[in-house]
Amino acid sequence: MKKCVLINCFASSNEMRVEPIREVLEERGYQTFYISSDFHHTLKKYIELEKSIIPIHVRAYKKNISVARLQSHKEFSDKVFGVLMEYRPDLIYIKFPPNSLVKAAFEYKKRHGCKIILDLFDLWPESLPVPSVVKKIGYPILKKWADYRDKYISCADLLLTECDMYKQKIKGKIPESTYTLYLTKRDIDYVFYPCEEGKVRLCFIGGINNLINIGLICKVIKEFLRNGIEVSLDVIGDGVKRNKFLRKVKETGCMVVYHGIIYDEDEKNRIMSRCDFGINLINSNVQIALSIKSIEYFRAGLAVLNNVKNDTWDIIEKTKSGINISEHLNFGESNINLMKKNARKTYIDYFSIECFKSRFSDAYEKCIE
Repeated sequence: MKKCVLINCFASSNEMRVEPIREVLEERGYQTFYISSDFHHTLKKYIELEKSIIPIHVRAYKKNISVARLQSHKEFSDKVFGVLMEYRPDLIYIKFPPNSLVKAAFEYKKRHGCKIILDLFDLWPESLPVPSVVKKIGYPILKKWADYRDKYISCADLLLTECDMYKQKIKGKIPESTYTLYLTKRDIDYVFYPCEEGKVRLCFIGGINNLINIGLICKVIKEFLRNGIEVSLDVIGDGVKRNKFLRKVKETGCMVVYHGIIYDEDEKNRIMSRCDFGINLINSNVQIALSIKSIEYFRAGLAVLNNVKNDTWDIIEKTKSGINISEHLNFGESNINLMKKNARKTYIDYFSIECFKSRFSDAYEKCIE
């Protein structure tokens, strides 16, 4: 039986990427072995992984941007090389960053030969939320960091990217066998709730942090109110900007219901599905093309209020599944119920598990078999 080793430093993101890929490979006759770090990036603590995952013990870190984190990721990459030597796989799948995993894959393939699938899900260091002056001063270090990816990415027999934007950002360095494979979220029990006349129910999910554009969110709410539309907002999540966010929104005259963090998918969907719009408005200096929250909005059948450029903007323009918001607000004559139905169709056509598996299978057949 053919063997495949799947490598992902962040096991908390299994559902959206690694597990469906693992399922497809097992359907194609591979015996799979899954490796991950035992340190949870978000919780900043050690965790016990599922029995099906081979744990690699690494040093802990407290800050997302720190030398300790880089050391932890480098330690993971070094130990991965040893596991590969033990299993001698026919195929290696690597979800990265850490960029040092790309070099590990290059070194292993050079010595022992096998097929490599690299899966790019973030741009480090380009997407780091630090001032441009810091990036300029630290350029030599950041350049070396990026080189771990750029110098060795050619080892991939198949390169997957989480969005089209990533291909543009590192254009000229990627192999021809590069395919965009959007994240996926497994489906929920979907129910369509029509928008009530004269009312709009908004929803915000996720981290309430420095990335979100509180000023623009309030501006959008005020625009609805100015047009005589009653507005309410359901908030699911938490973060360092929670108090400011809730205060500013309430000051607009919008009714706010704060639910906190909800882990139960059915409970979260019960709240979301009764809303009309999902809020996907971020600060202009954030480099992102597609957020998990937007996929969840589409899945629940919420039209999306969006200012994220590139993939999300283009998908909404194409599918009429929300409103792309520029500096000057102009909602026009919006058929909200039609946008909500289009949003649900967008999930089916772009982000469903069936769509994900089909696209991955097509890329696999063209580049690996």
